[in-house]
Amino acid sequence: RQEVVGLGIAHIDMLGRCVGIYSGVMTREEMHRVAAEVAGGQHSKGLRSANVPPMAAALTEIMQGAMGKGWTPEFAESWDIVVAKGVGESLLAALNELGSTVSLVVDSWLLTLQKVTSEELGMIFYDTLFEAAPSMRVMFTKNQRMMANKLIEMLSMIVSFSDQIDRMVEQMCFVGYRHVTYGARPSQVPVLGPLLISVLKGVLGEEEWTPEIEDAWMAVWGIASTAMMDAMIAGEAHGSELTRAWDRAVESRSEIAQAIEKQLQDAGIPSEAARGFFNSGEDASRSRYFVPLKSVGKSTKQVAAPHGNGSPAPTKS
Repeated sequence: RQEVVGLGIAHIDMLGRCVGIYSGVMTREEMHRVAAEVAGGQHSKGLRSANVPPMAAALTEIMQGAMGKGWTPEFAESWDIVVAKGVGESLLAALNELGSTVSLVVDSWLLTLQKVTSEELGMIFYDTLFEAAPSMRVMFTKNQRMMANKLIEMLSMIVSFSDQIDRMVEQMCFVGYRHVTYGARPSQVPVLGPLLISVLKGVLGEEEWTPEIEDAWMAVWGIASTAMMDAMIAGEAHGSELTRAWDRAVESRSEIAQAIEKQLQDAGIPSEAARGFFNSGEDASRSRYFVPLKSVGKSTKQVAAPHGNGSPAPTKS
């Protein structure tokens, strides 16, 4: 029921904003943009263009009942212009466009994988990438076949979530965070879109690759890559801050180690467990890893340090 209420509020909010067109607050282009935003989120929840007319009819009936005598012929005409010919048409167009985009992306992806294997497609992509940007090779030092398979996993995820934008964005944020640890920079992401299009077009061939397919891929990739870049920018910022904090912590490692040891003892964990947090001497100054204390505290009942004949120590209840 909460989802239904939330959906209703979202559409009423959209309707309220779109009414602003007729008071000069919004342009028609802005109304289409608002409808497209709603369509993107609700399409992933099952909303289709066929649902729009009955939704509009239901909303009209509700408004008639709510307004009573205030529902005059003049108001009914204005309502029809705003809802049926304004918001309704914009929402229909956005849903139809989204459905077409999803179909083109999914169909062309399946066709591509009929022509080459996943691994071959990934290898083609990386070969093309390193030819266009040789400097990026240093970031991909692992087995190239493994990287190729990982790439196709990411692209398959994008395709499978092309009608679930929220989930795609969420997954691409994870991809972005992960690539920060590889040394990738947000400024390198834009080159991947044209490269991807070039590879897919080369595999499908001129006869099967159409401008409509290209537009669909660019639309979906645009959403995915933006989420990835935003996550990378955030990851770089947070990573730099954590690195500075860790460097300061290493300088005071003795005091921090003592504080950790005390808290672990208070949690019922033997003091030996605290000594693994900080290495002594030069190794400690090079360390970049830290186990959050609160994570250890949460797992107190799961920690069993050997004692006596090697059997687990009793844990606190």
